[in-house]
Amino acid sequence: MYRFCSNQTIAFLLVYRYEHKISILDDLHLDLSNSDVVTYNSALCQKLAHEMVMADLEFQRNHPEEYRRREEEKQRFIDKQMEEIF
Repeated sequence: MYRFCSNQTIAFLLVYRYEHKISILDDLHLDLSNSDVVTYNSALCQKLAHEMVMADLEFQRNHPEEYRRREEEKQRFIDKQMEEIF
């Protein structure tokens, strides 16, 4: 059906329906709230992605050797998967 980033989106949907006096049954398939939920979910996903990138950059600055090792492991895994596919 719909994919949400987290429970925060579900909570937003519940509060949105309550504040706008929308019945769950009337909005069963998000006919009334879809655009606002999509907008909220998009903003939330962007925020979470930004936080992940910032955490990765901080880890890279604080632990350069460990970061390099992890990146090499990721690349080896990707290479192995690509070999198995082709």
